[in-house]
This record gives sequence, C-alpha cells and structure tokens, in this order.
Amino acid sequence: MFGGAEAREADDARSRCARFMHSVAAGKASCAGEPVLYSLPTSAKLMVGRKRKRDMPMIRRTTALVICLIVLPSIADAARLTMDDKVSRWPRASTDEKIDFATRMGKAFSSLNAELDKNYFIRCLEETANIGNPGEIKLESAVKMCVSVKKDPPE
Repeated sequence: MFGGAEAREADDARSRCARFMHSVAAGKASCAGEPVLYSLPTSAKLMVGRKRKRDMPMIRRTTALVICLIVLPSIADAARLTMDDKVSRWPRASTDEKIDFATRMGKAFSSLNAELDKNYFIRCLEETANIGNPGEIKLESAVKMCVSVKKDPPE
C-alpha cells in the first residue's frame, strides 16, 4: 500500500484539513493573509452547535452566580436603617434592623456618655416613633433629640 513517506503525506494532509476546518469554524481561516469565506457543511455546524449547547448550562450557572454575588449584598444594605430614613419607618423595620441601627448609634455616641448605648437608643427611638405623629422627621433628627435629652454623666 503506502510507503512511509506516502503515509506521512496523507497524515499531514488530513491534519492540515482538520486544522483548516477548525479555523473556519472559529472564523479565523485565511489564505495568504486574506480571510477565507467558507461555509461549513451542516454536519460540522451541528457538531459545533452541540458543543456550544453542552457548555451553555455551565455559562448560565456561572452568570447567575456572578449576578447573585453582585446583587445580594446591595439588597442587604438597602434593607438597613439609615440616618436618612424617616422615623415613621422605625415601627415597620424588623427587629434585626432596629438592633443593628441602635448598636451603630450606641457605638458612635458612647464616648459622649456611657449611658448612650444600644438599649437606650432602642427605647428612645421606640418612644419617638410610637408617641404622636413623627411626620417627616428623619432618624438623624430623632437621634440628635435622644442624645440631647440624655444629660451629661455626673462628675
């Protein structure tokens, strides 16, 4: 049949053909620097399509994971009570949100007076929010009122 040289030439021709088909499928085929416009046979297109379809669930999962990692922390931060929120939001906030806000205020103001702790701010803000009509008052103003009501520690 084929001798050693002829077999190598046949193998080289097959590998060149396979490389060319691969470059065409990737859209990178060229001949003497000019792009080659070549349409793949339907069977080759189906093989490329199958490979892509097989990779799609992994791409979708990865995309979903990245979106979750970006969006979820921002949603959690959006649920926190801030100084710009209205006092009328206090009664509707969850217990965790109230404790978190009062803890932050306690840490911020405890250097002024040791009695300005988390428990004090929870009581004071509960009274401010639930007695009367807080209207458009922000939590910032309510915290200032709570701090001003508390007298300096006895010396």
